[in-house]
Amino acid sequence: MQLYGPTADNPFINIPARHPFNVFYDLNHEHPYIQYWLDRANRYWLEEFRVDGFRFDLSKGFTQKYTDDDVGAWSAYDASRIRLLKRMADAIWAVDSTAYIILEHFADNQEEKELAAYGQDRGRAGMLLWHNLNRAFSQSVMGYLNDPNFSSDLTTIYYKNRGFPTPNLIAYMESHDEQWLMYRMRAYGARQFLRRAESARGTGSDEAGRGVFLHGARAEDDLAVR
Repeated sequence: MQLYGPTADNPFINIPARHPFNVFYDLNHEHPYIQYWLDRANRYWLEEFRVDGFRFDLSKGFTQKYTDDDVGAWSAYDASRIRLLKRMADAIWAVDSTAYIILEHFADNQEEKELAAYGQDRGRAGMLLWHNLNRAFSQSVMGYLNDPNFSSDLTTIYYKNRGFPTPNLIAYMESHDEQWLMYRMRAYGARQFLRRAESARGTGSDEAGRGVFLHGARAEDDLAVR
């Protein structure tokens, strides 16, 4: 940045950003210097702080394919993005073969399946994919099970229902990006459903929703330390 500044001539960043929802500068992950910098940073955390792995926020942004503000085009299958993420994963696993790589990806299902399976033929765990079920859990705890506009279907918690060969999905109810289930239930829940919940539990809790939740890291925990 000091050498080139935030200009279109800077080979290390993309101006304008190549994709929607960009935060700060959009790095050019095709550039060998950016790859070198990223690999050194990951190595430092693995060796000096002995973290168990990483959660990469907005991992769908590892691309040089320009999609402007078109979220659908950005989410489509992108072979170049897959290649860049696999390259980074190999560099991480070269330092620690057991390191976790969690992606907040939300891309084409085939792309996510390929990332999940990557490295498993060599004894690696593959990458783990964030699976947002906030809306379905919200509908469930609010008592709107048959709303035609918003599904309450929770069956994709089970990885095989998305066609994944291994359990590499991390399904979650809430994160720092979504409204709390408790708030939605209190503010918008079906009255009849809330009366039944309060009668059964003595509180208007969201225990019914939490009862079907599976194990997983909290969305806020980007780094897990040994």
